[in-house]
Amino acid sequence: LAATLRAAAVTAARVAEGRRQVLDILLCHSPQVEPAEQEPGAFWVNAGGLERLYPDLRRWGERVVLSLRAQGFAAVVVLGWSRFGSFAVARGRSEEWRLQREQALDRPVQKRPVSFPRVWLLRDPRHEAVVAARVPLAWIGVSREHLELLHKLGVDTVGALKNLSSSGLKKCFGADLVHLQRQAKGEEAVPLQPLEIAPPVQVEEDLEPPVGEVSRLVFLFSRLLHPLLATLAQRGQALVELYFELHFEDAPPLREVLRPATPTLVASQLLNLVYLRLESTIQAGASRAAPAAGKAAAGSAAAMRCSTERSQPGITEPVTHLLLRVSGELASREQLELFQEEPKRDLEAANRALARVRAELGDAAVVMPVVRNAHLPEARCGWKSGAVVRSPRKGRELPGGEGAPTLVRRIFLPARRLPPRPRVEPDGWLLAEMDAGSVIKKQGPYILSGGWWQGEIRREYYFAELRRGDLVWIYWDQRRRAWYVQGMVE
Repeated sequence: LAATLRAAAVTAARVAEGRRQVLDILLCHSPQVEPAEQEPGAFWVNAGGLERLYPDLRRWGERVVLSLRAQGFAAVVVLGWSRFGSFAVARGRSEEWRLQREQALDRPVQKRPVSFPRVWLLRDPRHEAVVAARVPLAWIGVSREHLELLHKLGVDTVGALKNLSSSGLKKCFGADLVHLQRQAKGEEAVPLQPLEIAPPVQVEEDLEPPVGEVSRLVFLFSRLLHPLLATLAQRGQALVELYFELHFEDAPPLREVLRPATPTLVASQLLNLVYLRLESTIQAGASRAAPAAGKAAAGSAAAMRCSTERSQPGITEPVTHLLLRVSGELASREQLELFQEEPKRDLEAANRALARVRAELGDAAVVMPVVRNAHLPEARCGWKSGAVVRSPRKGRELPGGEGAPTLVRRIFLPARRLPPRPRVEPDGWLLAEMDAGSVIKKQGPYILSGGWWQGEIRREYYFAELRRGDLVWIYWDQRRRAWYVQGMVE
């Protein structure tokens, strides 16, 4: 034994990471890939439809092997006709390659090891069955206990297993070997079940007007990032990479990649890192100095690691378009529970922000709507200062039940007077733009009268439905002899 030899078991996390890397490579060569559940290193790939790109599919298999080898993976590709046949041949070829490699390592250095083809093309189903029949059972996952008993019966290969009686096999060895035998015979052919590829978790937004201040950009990031983190949490993942693009009118786009030191679902940590990156980027753009790679983030982001991919030294003009994309990996149960328990709204932070606005712009800059005790609709709505953010109260149960849309009556102040209706209306009664269409239904009247002490008011209110589905709130003023639009129902 070598005194300096050190060995350790390969962790499940490392196996899962390697499996994910192989899956990403295979998806570059075919959109349909199915990982084997019981065999972490086995994958079924659909090569159908690639004949026009690769008249000889062995060339396609060689490209797959080269792509895997470039990332440090050893692979054998078998172009077969069935799920079990291709798997058995691939396992057999892999074991043969491993044995030949071990024998080559035992030879003198001056001798070259025996070359071994890494891509095997099975001409037809019969050829596949013949080759698979020679594969030893030990190479396709049969337990050692069953192998010893089968060896006493002279059954060591897939072909010998296929010749056994199914009833006797089930009686002596159980249902697992019967299932394997039926697969080898092709009696349980299962079609390819490719992995469902989830769409990328990203969002884009055009900024109108353009934004150039860091605080406003961070606010936009906050609004867009929270739904993306919620999507990752629904998938049972935590963020490992945050990628964003900033587009400008007269400059190439700015691209950044931020990676936290550990997977996280905490938005505040990510926003702090975004703030630091945007600050340094704007400063670099102002000074036109080349940015230094690998700067460590300070303050509360000291535990974060940031790697950047930048095409420009910094922000020099307002941002017109923003793209945000997040990538994740499996999250722990504690991370998911913490994300669900974390309040989505920080009321204290909102009130502190409103206090700063009032201090800078005056009390009239922050107001809240109130309902007043008045007779006319336009007089029942008002504004008052001293607004404080509170948690919304649960309203009364809607007629449509929970989840039913809430109708909002938007009131115009003042009401909009409509032109007199002509005697002939070829297009119908138009209350809005042409795209909304004419009135198709009118419900009412709902009579409102009063104000005799200062000038009598008498109105007949109607809800008018337009052809596009818009619902307009109108009334007929008896005293002025005119139609008015009081508001819209949305």
